[in-house]
Amino acid sequence: IGGGPLSEAAREQAASHPHIEFLGRLDRERIRHWMQQAHVLVAPCQEAGGAREAAGLVLLEAQACGTPVLAYRSGGIPEMVDDGVSGRLAPEADYPALQAGLAELLRLPGAEYGAMRVAARRFAENSRSLAGSCAELDRHYAETAGG
Repeated sequence: IGGGPLSEAAREQAASHPHIEFLGRLDRERIRHWMQQAHVLVAPCQEAGGAREAAGLVLLEAQACGTPVLAYRSGGIPEMVDDGVSGRLAPEADYPALQAGLAELLRLPGAEYGAMRVAARRFAENSRSLAGSCAELDRHYAETAGG
């Protein structure tokens, strides 16, 4: 889902894998539908040109849909995943570890996978909601101001 400057290169690399489907850009409702249906969302963001992902909001969006996530431990991403509970993190740019993490998530027994889906939703709601983040920021400002 989506597009960008690497879309054509991704299509070329995926050409020999007929099970991969490119849906292009979709509206929010259709993206939410696909996130809810996904078994796992993989977001292997890593350093590029000296920059790293600051937050990885797509990881929170997927978890809010009850979808476990897999990502590299890079930039601000570790703050967006409860590693081992709502998803898995692999060392940055470690493709074999990413591959192993995906295999692990795909092989989880039904009850464990179901618990991870629930934990993913709970993590997004309880630990990274906008209301919770605003309240935490208010507490930090109050502490800084001596109040």
